[in-house]
Order: sequence, then C-alpha cells, then structure tokens
Amino acid sequence: MPAMPAHEEKPVAWAKYLSNASIGIEMGAALVVGMGIGWFLDRTFKTEPWCLVIFTVLGIVAGFRNMIVAARKAAAEEDRL
Repeated sequence: MPAMPAHEEKPVAWAKYLSNASIGIEMGAALVVGMGIGWFLDRTFKTEPWCLVIFTVLGIVAGFRNMIVAARKAAAEEDRL
C-alpha cells in the first residue's frame, strides 16, 4: 500500500483537536437537557422547583462523567502513539 501524502495526515490531527473541543459542548448539552427535563416535570406535576434542581444536578453530573470518559479516551489514544 502506498504511503499517504502529508496533506492527508492533517485531518487526523484536526480530528483529535475537534474531538477534545467537543467536550465543552457535551457538558453544556447535558446541563441543558437536564434542566429541560426538570422544567417539564415541574410544569407537569406542579412540583416547582424540585425537579428542576434535581435534574440540573443530574445534568451537571452527566456532563462531568462525559468529560472524564473523553479524557480517559484521549489519554489512552495518546499512550498508543
């Protein structure tokens, strides 16, 4: 198999950077989804603000969990190189 030209190797490097940059987006998305679910349940069951508080905390926890998983994955990929 012929060697890859140098210009084809750059997208792999950019893919690593974009993958790491998406951690912030994932954290924000987990928080927004948690808040959305809490808000919806509060409006449905008239339990304001308890569901919003609980699901906001769960969203934060999910965001940090996603961040830890992504960091471990990045570290494992770095160790393979």
